Amino acid sequence: MVKIVQLPGEIWQIDLEDCGHLGRTAGYFVKGQEGWMLVETGPASSLDKILEAATSLGITPDNLKYIAVTHVHLDHAGGLGVTAEYFTNAKLIVHNKGSRHMVDPTRLIAGATKAWGEKKMAEFGKIKPVAKERVIPVREGDIIDLGNRIIEVWETPGHAKHHACFYDRKTKGLFKPVAGSMTKVKGTKTAKAIVAVSPGKAPTIMPTDTPNVINKKFERLNI
Repeated sequence: MVKIVQLPGEIWQIDLEDCGHLGRTAGYFVKGQEGWMLVETGPASSLDKILEAATSLGITPDNLKYIAVTHVHLDHAGGLGVTAEYFTNAKLIVHNKGSRHMVDPTRLIAGATKAWGEKKMAEFGKIKPVAKERVIPVREGDIIDLGNRIIEVWETPGHAKHHACFYDRKTKGLFKPVAGSMTKVKGTKTAKAIVAVSPGKAPTIMPTDTPNVINKKFERLNI
């Protein structure tokens, strides 16, 4: 059974069980007046966890408006193609420097295979391309409108040049998976800003690695 943690502000954290590992990475279902948004798919092999969580929360292809990924590495976005196949009406939010690799993942797969090897690639699952017309390439300052909540795009290169974080104005929380998952932003007045709970572990998820360059925008974060 998928682990779901309800967070403040109508956000639900999903343990994606990355390649069978509990508590390694998370996805988030964010509810808005005009539909839902999924932040992060994890690898393609996490699809069953996403679908199980969606069924539990009443999320369908008709009301999932957006699927967003922070960057195109396979442990975070390898499942975008297979997830998009199920949620056929969702627009796909990808950093503009990485979006082409979701449309044609040939080079992404080749590079990942060289780095990880065939065994690990099998654990990630089948990486499928997405339709170009469904992709919204984003950059610093773009917004994602869910009706009663606005999500801002913050470019945060360092871990990858195609890395972005998503700032939720409603909760003053930030989706920043490589430096943790959700955190309160410094200087905000919200007492109960979002802090992710890693299933059975620490209060924030620290996925597979850390940035090699700390971008100046991280000065806004409470890390």
